[in-house]
Amino acid sequence: MARILYFFYTLLIFVSLFMIAINGSLPDAPPCLFTPECPPDMCPTDLTLKCINLTCQCTSEYDID
Repeated sequence: MARILYFFYTLLIFVSLFMIAINGSLPDAPPCLFTPECPPDMCPTDLTLKCINLTCQCTSEYDID
């Protein structure tokens, strides 16, 4: 019985680590090369959609200098 629990807990730890590693590598925003490739409904109305660093990102319309 102790071996079964040990195996179960070991398997649970490895599956958890695997899920954490996979989740960290998935991008939150869709990839893009140019701004028109981004989905138009991704951002709220007060933000502008731009392709930055090969990912679609919502940015403010005004640049702060």
